[in-house]
Amino acid sequence: MNKASKLSSNIYYGWVVIGTLFTVTLMSSGTRFSFGAFYDALLDDFGWSRSLLAGAASLNLILAGLVRPILGTFVDRFGSKEVLASGLALAAISLVLLSFATSLWHFYLLFSLMSIGYAAASPATAVPLVSRWFVRQRATAQSIASTGSPTGELLVVPILTAVLLLTDWQTAYRILAVGIGLLLLPCALVLVRNDPSELGLMPDNDGIQEVAPKSQVDLPGMSLSEAVRSPLFWQHGFGFFVCGFTMTFASTHFMVFAGNLGIEKMTVLFAMAISFKF
Repeated sequence: MNKASKLSSNIYYGWVVIGTLFTVTLMSSGTRFSFGAFYDALLDDFGWSRSLLAGAASLNLILAGLVRPILGTFVDRFGSKEVLASGLALAAISLVLLSFATSLWHFYLLFSLMSIGYAAASPATAVPLVSRWFVRQRATAQSIASTGSPTGELLVVPILTAVLLLTDWQTAYRILAVGIGLLLLPCALVLVRNDPSELGLMPDNDGIQEVAPKSQVDLPGMSLSEAVRSPLFWQHGFGFFVCGFTMTFASTHFMVFAGNLGIEKMTVLFAMAISFKF
């Protein structure tokens, strides 16, 4: 019996997976929404216009949305763990290279790669993983895993701003790279399992037949062609689009705007972080 199986005798191993997903999404989401904290420092160092630099953030957001359906296909084929770990590795490498960037095209290229990495460490990989480990307690497990995203926005962005005020943007990116590459990536590789059957377990640590009739548990997934014909798909898609646009717009530009009004950066960041939670 391996260590994971021993652990499951006291604590269902699915909760270890959920805790790992919480931590991964906390860091990835917090970093993704931290662009505004770097805005002034990058403008001061390179003298670019705000619109040119904001273009990198826009490209980041667009690519993150476009690649998620592709990542979903990779999850179905290779597994959530493999996609998640690959995304963390790509994000860490991109952050290291970003700290040495000297030209605008460097930022456009590296932000594009980083967006793909963070998209791979997002609900696109977390949701199917939760669904495999939990049936009866799926809502609770999913809510805990998804809480990592807003928690990251609340904690990571102000911490990064403090690091920027004490050091510089290059150091801040390198600290992020170390945290993702040397802490999160090993955790994902060691702790995450694609399916409870890998450890001889069942969803919710009990038999599927005790949770719900087989016809309810093994419902087939909806194909893309079926999804796009569903009004519910477009309702959810529109809601997520509006949410993503408004949050990204504020996180990118509000700090600079508030700074021009004479408001201190940390005050702005805490106000934004709290407002995003409501």
